[in-house]
Amino acid sequence: MRELLEVYGVAGPDATALVQLAREARRKGWWHTYGKLLPDWFEAYIGLETEAVRFRSFQPLVIHGLLQTEDYARSVLRAAPTAGPAQEIDRLVALRMERQGVLTRPDPPDLWIVLGEGVLRTRVGDDAVMRAQLRHLADIAERPNVTLQVVPFTNAAHVQPISPFTILEFAERDDPAIAYLEHLTGCLFVEEEAEVRRYRVVFDHLRAEALGTGQSIDLIAGLTGERI
Repeated sequence: MRELLEVYGVAGPDATALVQLAREARRKGWWHTYGKLLPDWFEAYIGLETEAVRFRSFQPLVIHGLLQTEDYARSVLRAAPTAGPAQEIDRLVALRMERQGVLTRPDPPDLWIVLGEGVLRTRVGDDAVMRAQLRHLADIAERPNVTLQVVPFTNAAHVQPISPFTILEFAERDDPAIAYLEHLTGCLFVEEEAEVRRYRVVFDHLRAEALGTGQSIDLIAGLTGERI
């Protein structure tokens, strides 16, 4: 890098900054310890997730990975049609739990999650697993950096065929927001500004149609009581 900078006549603070970027690019993130367990596309997502300062996510199928309990995560992974052996599932659960460290770091990102009511009612694992998961949702929603809303069955918005998506925003202005969509065999990173803007509009519509935060927590608390 230094030789290239000399060739192109770059010196001073600009050269120092570029050399530092090169150093940081060679550092491996903590998730690299999971080796071949992760596909390349998901490694890329975890890197973005680690750097994001703001999340906007709609989840109509399962609870977002950053909000899952260990038992819920294990039950979700076991239920997958392509579920691997128990040891591999344990490693994936450990990864998911380690990812959640972004929410408790000194400068946690702002997380806004909208769930479909069906997510809360779908039985994942047994009643004890679901009860613990619902209580965890209620607890984590009390954090100042977390906003949680639920789109109820009584609202027409829940019948719209909207796939799960997450919008990631970053601190640096030069890093544009990205919409992340996961599917059966991989994922899609949407980077075009106009397309990301459409996802923002959809998310704004969903959160407007969802229950308020207090009503959402009341709904979760009521469902927790049903599983006692």
